[in-house]
Amino acid sequence: MSGISLCAQRDSSSDIRVKNSFFLELAGNGVEHGVGLEWPSEDFSLNYDRIVLLSKKSKTTLRIGSNFPFTKNMHIIPIMLNVLFGKKNFFFEVGGGFELLILDANYLHPHSAITCVLGCRYQNIKRGIMARAGVTPTVGILPGEIYLGPIAGLSFGYSF
Repeated sequence: MSGISLCAQRDSSSDIRVKNSFFLELAGNGVEHGVGLEWPSEDFSLNYDRIVLLSKKSKTTLRIGSNFPFTKNMHIIPIMLNVLFGKKNFFFEVGGGFELLILDANYLHPHSAITCVLGCRYQNIKRGIMARAGVTPTVGILPGEIYLGPIAGLSFGYSF
């Protein structure tokens, strides 16, 4: 008689049960910037982040957001692709993208800025609180000015 033995290993990427996050970010990507190294005049952005690719070693997320509160002068929409490296709940985060800048109603021509993030993230793999902290430089060109945006951001939100 011959016997067949099957053995299965559990894929750690299947432990991730949450793929969506909503979060509020202080400074960071998606806020209104002043000229030079000034602190932003609008300090927050509201964001949605979704894990779009999952492997044993990394998770790739797509993020979109909006400055908050909205201003009459500028609407900012950060669109980013980020990669998370780590296990369980703690991750190193690196990513980049652009910010679509829509100026006041009298000037609807969109502009954009290059933005990136280098930081760390806590995100429960089942559901719950999510927190991020990182370096978030942004460089953009508007009519008549070049600016450097916030160099740090802090986020809190919920993953589900």
